[in-house]
Amino acid sequence: MNVGTITQLFGAGENECSIILLWTKVFASVSLTLWSAFLMWFVAGQV
Repeated sequence: MNVGTITQLFGAGENECSIILLWTKVFASVSLTLWSAFLMWFVAGQV
């Protein structure tokens, strides 16, 4: 499914869709970093 199909489905413009994709990538990278830090802290605490 490409971006054009998604914009047609949601009725959003190209600008809104690019902002949504940008925030999705930002949120994914931040949550991945926090999850990795929590996992390492948790494993280190179990030893």
